Amino acid sequence: MGGSGTRQWPGRPCPLGATWDGAGVNFALFSERATGVELCLFFRFNPAKLLIDPYAGAVAGELYWSDEVFGYRLGDPAGDLSRDDRDSAALVPKGVVIDPTFDREGPASFAMAPANYALP
Repeated sequence: MGGSGTRQWPGRPCPLGATWDGAGVNFALFSERATGVELCLFFRFNPAKLLIDPYAGAVAGELYWSDEVFGYRLGDPAGDLSRDDRDSAALVPKGVVIDPTFDREGPASFAMAPANYALP
């Protein structure tokens, strides 16, 4: 059991990223240097910095360029050796877990639906 009281099942090492399998979500990632992973549905190296999951099936939100999105303090005499601990989560798009069986290219695709189309 996880700390939240939800049941955890063994995962699979691939595909990388967050993958919906019809019953739950498998999270798989690779790092040569990580000593642990904190799953807050955000992958973080600097706990104050949110990184976009490069394997996300989709993203939600926009990137707002601001000093807070950098891992170091801009203008600091130490340059990129300084550390910026301001939270960037509100400024970065979030990865979205998608159903891999949904055909985004097919006739039911929302991307291909006319602008005046409404769901029943």
